[in-house]
Amino acid sequence: MLGLLLTQMRAYNAAMQREVEWQFDAEDAEHLEEVRAWLQKRAGRSDFKLSEPLAQVFHDHYLDTQDWRLYRAGFALRVREHDDGALEATLKSLEAADEALRVRREFREKLVRPKRASDLTALLAQSEGEVGQRVRAVIGPHALQLCFDLHTRREVFKLSMDGAAAEIALDEVRFDARDKRDPAVFYRVEVEAAPSAADHALEVLADFVSNLQDKCDLKPSRRSKFELGLRVHKLKPQAYAPALGEPATIKAAGEDPDLGVLALAVLREHFATFLHFEPKARLGEDAEGVHRMRVSTRRLRAALRLFRDVLPPNAQHFREELRWVADTLGAVRDLDVQLARLEEWRAQEPKADLGTLKMQLTRDREQARARLLEAFDSARFAQLVAEMTAWLRAPEGLAPLAQQPARGVMPALLMKRYAAVRALGDVLSQDSPAEAYHALRIQVKRLRYALESCAHLYPEAAEAFVPRLIALQDLLGDHHDAHVALAQLNALAQAGDLPAASRRALEKLTRHYTRQISEALEVFPETYQRIRGKAWVRVLREIDAS
Repeated sequence: MLGLLLTQMRAYNAAMQREVEWQFDAEDAEHLEEVRAWLQKRAGRSDFKLSEPLAQVFHDHYLDTQDWRLYRAGFALRVREHDDGALEATLKSLEAADEALRVRREFREKLVRPKRASDLTALLAQSEGEVGQRVRAVIGPHALQLCFDLHTRREVFKLSMDGAAAEIALDEVRFDARDKRDPAVFYRVEVEAAPSAADHALEVLADFVSNLQDKCDLKPSRRSKFELGLRVHKLKPQAYAPALGEPATIKAAGEDPDLGVLALAVLREHFATFLHFEPKARLGEDAEGVHRMRVSTRRLRAALRLFRDVLPPNAQHFREELRWVADTLGAVRDLDVQLARLEEWRAQEPKADLGTLKMQLTRDREQARARLLEAFDSARFAQLVAEMTAWLRAPEGLAPLAQQPARGVMPALLMKRYAAVRALGDVLSQDSPAEAYHALRIQVKRLRYALESCAHLYPEAAEAFVPRLIALQDLLGDHHDAHVALAQLNALAQAGDLPAASRRALEKLTRHYTRQISEALEVFPETYQRIRGKAWVRVLREIDAS
């Protein structure tokens, strides 16, 4: 448990607050009294200092948009209202618990209530703190609404022992369930480490918590308070999906669909993914959201190209709009990759002075993110989403080819994609320019996407051949990334006067990426051969047999 805790902590951005907390369920108020008594008895020991309990009463208001944009970004938004009227907003990540332990990222901000009454959504809309700014980035033009309230009566003990500090909270939590006469009541014991707790302090707390759990017969909480509120109010944000028409997924298209049905199912599935990751891409706290949304734009554009003879001519307009989105996402994604690469360099060459480069890349990323948010909030993006959603719900203008069985037409489409791969790959040599290998990577990706779009029609062929395409695509990606890294190193070396240690580090890194390119070129013929000859013939045999 502790090993996972330390791994999660190190993975978080150092500038981001983190919450390390153990949560347990108590059976009732009497059980809480037993915990209180055990704590006070333990407080008599010399190594254990426990403050007098502080009573608190507060109301928590959980908010999100109607389409759960904050939840999809990986966070819950809570506004806590204390008895004295003080307000605090918290964004807390939704990482799952490991037994009783939860390690979560969080952002906090005090809200100032104006003299005249103002609702919570208005306060957040006006807030310039780290919560308000992130909330507005995620929700864009969408409105916040109340999900549920909870009321807590809490006793807080401050704990200090062997260099470790924590707060122990004994909670009675009430949810006013809308469909029940009596409120739902839960009892909790929570131990939260001090924000600055070092590894040693966390080890001490982990031992203490284990003893507390054993002596007081506490059960790890299966759900956070946010998750309890969702359950009490029968809310299921994890089941949210945009209404894009049916069939909504590739598999739902059936075993023998018409080509038009399959084409629309492919587009709906990837457009749903595109929409799903928009909030996480907006938040920008990790690279996954931007990456996944960018991949979905590529898959959408590839599908629009693959099925262009089935779709109405004006559907290709979406390809151009998606290219605009992909380019905007790509500017952020490229800088995410460069910053990750910089951390790899720092690990390899700890003496190198790379601070200036990191500052420049970070500044460039913030500017790219600002342009991304501007694009997301634009009328152009809203129009793209609205038009594509409306068309997928009620598609019009499909060509007569759409009525043909997909099994009869897909082989020719796959052969066309395969021929494009062979036309580029067969003529490559170690002397070919990097651009030629990158062009092959694009064609390999299109063939992979095409085969994956009908994988349920030809499951054995897809299972055998797609991994070969992925291996080739990854190899070509490593080759391309190494060339990009070399260009970046060269630009850094020529940027100005660098310390001698930094220059030596850059030279060493240059040799590393040069070797990576050579190794990729050496492995390429064998990896490429695995998609030729008998491997492709086996794919054709299954397609013919179907």
